[in-house]
Amino acid sequence: MAQDDEPADASELRQRLLATALRLFAERGPSATTLRAVAREAGVSLGGLQHHFRTREALEHAVFLQLMGSFREGQQHVFATPEDDFTAFLTVGLESYLRWAHANPQVVRLGARMSLENPDAEFPGESEVHAELVRRVRLTQDAKRMRRLDPDLLLMLVEVVLNGFASNRAHIARRLEPSRRESLERDFAELAREVLLYGLVPRHRASTEDPDQRS
Repeated sequence: MAQDDEPADASELRQRLLATALRLFAERGPSATTLRAVAREAGVSLGGLQHHFRTREALEHAVFLQLMGSFREGQQHVFATPEDDFTAFLTVGLESYLRWAHANPQVVRLGARMSLENPDAEFPGESEVHAELVRRVRLTQDAKRMRRLDPDLLLMLVEVVLNGFASNRAHIARRLEPSRRESLERDFAELAREVLLYGLVPRHRASTEDPDQRS
């Protein structure tokens, strides 16, 4: 892309750089993306980019911060569900996440690349989100509304199901009739909810029964 004059609005340039970096990170991986490549694709000079982000690490960190902020903003209604009701949280969260992932395929691809390139890396704020989810699981367990399964492993299962679907949605959708593709997120979320809850809160048992006593 030919280099243009830098936008008068610094925030406009910053957003252009972040959007370009996200696309290149998703396509090539963060470690294979240079500042020079981002500047060239964004149509600005290397100096113009480095005025905002001195290093690739600083740019990478800013991209991840923006992604986590966008994700949390889009999921606020999920976190508004009752704290001690993980069932409600799961019901709302499954479809909400899948819709968000479908609308942000570059983020999904970036997450997959990060997992391959650096398994120890994490998005800024990821640990805080995980801690909040663990807390909600334990509150639900303390209220005897869920069996005392390991919260970390339970959340790992949910994450694998969601990310597996999000990463393979395009391939999966090709197997379906066109009329089913528009509701794919909703339908998959409902199925995942039923499968997960069947193991957590068996529907054939009384809701007042102690979950820890269920076979």
